[in-house]
Amino acid sequence: MDNVWSSEFTKDFDKRYGRTEYDKKWKKKNSSQRWTRTSETDFYERNKLTANAENFEHSMEYPSELIEYMKQIACIIKDDPVVSGDLQRKCLEECRGSEISLCKYSTSCFLIDEIFNGYHDAAKQWMIEIMQSGKETSLQLICMPWACHTLECLLSSLSNVLDTKVNQAAKKSFGKIASVALNYSLVNALLNNESVSLVLQDVVECDSVVQTGYLRRFVKAACRDPDSVLKQWKGKQASHLWDIIVQKADEDLRQILYHSVLEGKLFYLSLHMFANFPVQKYMLSVKSNELIINVFDELMSHFMDICAEFKWGIIVALVQMAHNKNEVAIVKKLRNYFGCRSRSARPAFVPCVFTLACRTSEQFMGTFDVVKGQLYGSLILQELINYEHNKTVIMSIKSLTDTTILELARDKKGSFLLQALFKSSTVSRTDKELIAKPLKLKWHEVITNNVSNYVFDVLWANNLYDIMEKEKLMDELSKAVIGNHCKMLRLMCTKLNLRKFREQRKKWLKEQEQDL
Repeated sequence: MDNVWSSEFTKDFDKRYGRTEYDKKWKKKNSSQRWTRTSETDFYERNKLTANAENFEHSMEYPSELIEYMKQIACIIKDDPVVSGDLQRKCLEECRGSEISLCKYSTSCFLIDEIFNGYHDAAKQWMIEIMQSGKETSLQLICMPWACHTLECLLSSLSNVLDTKVNQAAKKSFGKIASVALNYSLVNALLNNESVSLVLQDVVECDSVVQTGYLRRFVKAACRDPDSVLKQWKGKQASHLWDIIVQKADEDLRQILYHSVLEGKLFYLSLHMFANFPVQKYMLSVKSNELIINVFDELMSHFMDICAEFKWGIIVALVQMAHNKNEVAIVKKLRNYFGCRSRSARPAFVPCVFTLACRTSEQFMGTFDVVKGQLYGSLILQELINYEHNKTVIMSIKSLTDTTILELARDKKGSFLLQALFKSSTVSRTDKELIAKPLKLKWHEVITNNVSNYVFDVLWANNLYDIMEKEKLMDELSKAVIGNHCKMLRLMCTKLNLRKFREQRKKWLKEQEQDL
C-alpha cells in the first residue's frame, strides 16, 4: 500500500473527524513549530465517555526525547523519500516498548502516521503491543481521537483493501484487534460514540476480507438483545456502523437479524431520521427469495404512508427490489400516490415523480419546471425505465415537449434520467429515436453544454445515430468548429476524431459502420 492517506480508509478523514490542524502544522517552515504537544483537555471535557481516557493519558510520562527523534526522522523522510525504508526500520526499533505511550498524544500520533505510512511491520508491531496491553487499554485508546485515527491507519495497513496479499501474521494480528473491537458486550454502550463507530466501521470492512468470524459473533450477540439493536439503528453514529454491517454480513446473518430484531419493525424504522438508512442498505443487500419476499411485503403494505412521510430512499429501495418480480404492483402504487390512475392522467406521471409533487391531469400540458426535479424522483424513474413493464414511464416521456426534453438534458438529474433511457435494453429503438429527435435537432446546444454533452455521448455510444446521421453531423461539426474556441465543442471534435473524418472520410465511415 503506497499511501495510506490516499486510501479508502483515510481520504475523508478531515470531514469525518473534524478539525485536526494536521496540514497546517506540516506546512509551517519552522520545523520546531511543526510538531507541538496538543492538549486534548477540551475534547475530554466535551465527551464524558472519555473521562477514563483523560486519566489514562496523564498516567504516563510524555515521551519527549523519542518524539523529538521522530520529528527529525519525519523531516528527513519528507526531504528524501528514497531513504525511508532504512529510517523506518531504525525508528521502529527505537519505538519498541513505547507504542502505547506514543498513541496517547496527538503529536506522536501524527508522527506515527507520517513515518510509518503503510509500513506493514510497524502496523503489526503496534497492533501486537496494543493487544497485549489488555482490553481496558484498547478501549481507552479507541475513545481518544488522535489514537483513533492512528488505529484506523494501522488497520488499513493490515487490510488488503488494495488487493495486496495479507499474510498469516497480519491476519493473526488483526484477529486480536477484532476480538476486542467486535466484542458486543464490551462495545455495546459505546457504539453511538463517533470515534468508536468510525473505528468499528473499518474493523468490519477488514473483517469482511480476513473472515475472522468475529463479525458473526458480534451480530449473533446483538440479536440476543433486540431492543439495544433497535436503539442503535436510531442512533446518529451507531446507524452508520449498522449500514456497513448489514452489507458485509452474509445472508445467514441477515436472516437471523430479520427474524430476531427487524421482523414487524421495518416500517417503524423506515420512518426514523437515522434508522431509515440502515434499512435501505439492508433492503438492497438481501439475496434469498424468502427474505426478499418478507421484507418487500412488510414495507409494501405501508407504501402510501412511506411516501406521505417523504422517505423516498426507502421507496427507491423498494423499486429496485421489485425488478423482475413485482413491477406492476410498484407502478400501480406510484400511479395511485401521484394521482395518475386514469389513462388520461398518465402523461403527467414522469413530471410528478421527477418533482415528487402531485398534480392533476388538467394541469399538465406537456411541460413542467425541470429545475424543481428531485434526486430521488430521478432515481425512481431511472429504475422504472429498466422495468419490463415500463409503458407508463415511456408514454409519459414521449408526451413531453421538445423544449422540456432539452431542459431535462441540461439538468443534472434529468441528464441521468435520459442517459438511463437511452442505455436501457427494455426500451424499444423506435421510442428511443423519437425521444432523441429534439436532441439531434439541437445537437450544437447539446454538445456545448457541460451537462447535456453526456447525453450526446450516450446517444453516440448506443448507435442512436445511423451512418448517414453521423456523416451529416460530422460535416456540420467541421463547419461549426472553424473560428469557434468553445472548449466543449473542441473536446467533442477530439472525441469523435474529426481530424480523421476530414482526412480519411471513407475509413472513418467504415469504422463507424462496423460499430453499428
